[in-house]
Amino acid sequence: MGQYFRLAAPRAREALSGGGKLGEILFNTSPTVLVYLLAVPVQPKKRLAASEVITKAVKTPTAKDLQSGGLASSSKQDDAVPSAKRKADTEEQLDLSLRNGKQAKTEATHTPATFCALSRELHELIFGFVKRLKDLACFGLTNTYFWDISHGIIQRRFASELGTWAGKHIVNVGDYTKPGDYPSGLFSPEEEKNLTNKMFQYYDGVGEQHLTPLTLYHLSESSEMVEAKEISTQSTRLLGGCMMRCQNSPTDSRIVRSKSSEIIHANDSAFLPRDQAWILRNLTTKEFVTAVGIALDAKYIDGPFIGCIGFGEVVMSRICWSSDPSISMPYTGEIWRGVWAGHRFDITTVSRHEEGTKNEKWTDVSKEVAAEVAAIWESEYGADWRNIFED
Repeated sequence: MGQYFRLAAPRAREALSGGGKLGEILFNTSPTVLVYLLAVPVQPKKRLAASEVITKAVKTPTAKDLQSGGLASSSKQDDAVPSAKRKADTEEQLDLSLRNGKQAKTEATHTPATFCALSRELHELIFGFVKRLKDLACFGLTNTYFWDISHGIIQRRFASELGTWAGKHIVNVGDYTKPGDYPSGLFSPEEEKNLTNKMFQYYDGVGEQHLTPLTLYHLSESSEMVEAKEISTQSTRLLGGCMMRCQNSPTDSRIVRSKSSEIIHANDSAFLPRDQAWILRNLTTKEFVTAVGIALDAKYIDGPFIGCIGFGEVVMSRICWSSDPSISMPYTGEIWRGVWAGHRFDITTVSRHEEGTKNEKWTDVSKEVAAEVAAIWESEYGADWRNIFED
């Protein structure tokens, strides 16, 4: 059958659910997942700065208004809400019933504080506890002031889905790995000793239980299965959820559609800007690889994403780990004992790297890595492999 490999972050007890023979996953689109897992996102600019909100005296609705229905209301059916008429669809007229900051401050001396009279800082704190993006978006759409707050939180939530393995020890582990065989530095001697004494429980094809000494691959099997999430998919799903909630209200539907361009991200460029230079960093060894240093041609570089051969292929080809050389490919180098196996990585912009590593010594290993990758691809596709991929 051949040896199967799986990407994992063993110390975090996380792994990707997919996998396969190295000769298959290295040359298809599988390595791209590593870009999403390692790229540290750039936080998009806010739609409207807090200072602008104050300057323009954007007002908040009263508690009575918030009870009147519309997008923020909930019903017995989660995806349906009562219809609520609005007089107009412009942003200024989306405010249900307005009270400016000065009025709220004056009334606070005579009446108990209401939700609407709270400070922006408290509103942001409260909104931060709302778990479901659909709830957050729909409530925000009741008012331009609240939309500024909720939209910023939604953006940060999206950003948090990227780069979830940045800084974590990762490995592409084979299922032929023997007990006690771990990449240097992945675990401490004490941790390795503890793992060596553990057993792994599994069931055979007829349902009988068995115990076997624990291996690094077993750790990946028993880890939490994670996935790389594309913001475009999540944002489209969010818009659909908001539309479902107001399907019985044409007015509310128009409000949601008016904000669709702020909700949907056609790609991840707002968080992973394509107009900036990106590098892959090995945080363990303080080495880095540039996009121009490994790309077959500059035209294939699209921010952190590189066509044909990119950062994902570089990482995957260098973090493999197994006790057996079965890799289902003609390459004769010891790719199965990866020189970067168990190391920590991230993909970041050149500007952030330069700003954050002043007076630190880092080594550019782009030429070395590019030569190694070229040898792997040549062994698989022949001496003319560059022309094959560039065509």
